[in-house]
Amino acid sequence: HEGLLEQLQGLAGRGELFHHFVEETSEYMTAECTAYLTHITAHVERHDVALYTMFMHDDGPRHLKPDFLNMVLRAMGQGNLEVGFLNLAHERYAGISTPCLRQVHELTFGEPLEGLVTTYCCAHMLVHRDRILARSPQFWQDTLALVHEAPHARPPADGSSSAP
Repeated sequence: HEGLLEQLQGLAGRGELFHHFVEETSEYMTAECTAYLTHITAHVERHDVALYTMFMHDDGPRHLKPDFLNMVLRAMGQGNLEVGFLNLAHERYAGISTPCLRQVHELTFGEPLEGLVTTYCCAHMLVHRDRILARSPQFWQDTLALVHEAPHARPPADGSSSAP
């Protein structure tokens, strides 16, 4: 983690570092989702979303290429970065679609999931303000509530052992 902290110190005066500690209050693992969505919701409501927000959790250095992160931070520091979204992790998952994933997608976006979802391991990303503000404050509040309530992770009412 020392290398990451050293790189982040190079941004002194150009941004702020927020640390969110999330105490798990349910049986579901939601720490990074809760922290990221809490941060977004608070800043959207206060109308002070940063130009770029970097989301990284505590084991980020295991999932990132330090040289790539260094290049991204340098580009940010020089004002040469123009992206809406940039994934920072190096491991990618194959395309998937599960009943749980389809339910979460529909609860989040209000429409059925078409096709497969491909994503990266662990949520380490850089997001431009415009991408965050493209959604309403209510969207972020509803998504945070969805993570907290986790209806998609509950066992089915029929008593079977698998989640929807």
